[in-house]
Amino acid sequence: GTGIFQGNTVERNAVHGVAVRDAGNPRLLNNLIGKSGQNGVFIYAKGRATLDKCQVSGSGRCGVVVTEDSTADLSGCKISGSKLEGLWLSDRASVTLVDCDLSKGNTKAVRVDEGCKLEEKGNKML
Repeated sequence: GTGIFQGNTVERNAVHGVAVRDAGNPRLLNNLIGKSGQNGVFIYAKGRATLDKCQVSGSGRCGVVVTEDSTADLSGCKISGSKLEGLWLSDRASVTLVDCDLSKGNTKAVRVDEGCKLEEKGNKML
């Protein structure tokens, strides 16, 4: 389904902070997603999500994972402190990344596997 989730704090989940699947299509606006056991945001099984001005930090694996024919639009987000990648695209994922900061504390800012599509502009990834 769809929905707007605005101004929330999602912390210390054992697995994922937010999971989107099966054609779900939420918009997350100004949320803090922190200290997830695995991934901060996990978009899979043909899910779709829009993240605007969200902070994703301290994930046990990746900050944001988009996989299994899923799509995400990230704008103005800060992704930091992930044990692995800040953003990982796999299994035919498609992501638009604009004006995001992935520069602090991720093992690798972005990973794009074969068959995936990343469009990016104005990001900080050093």
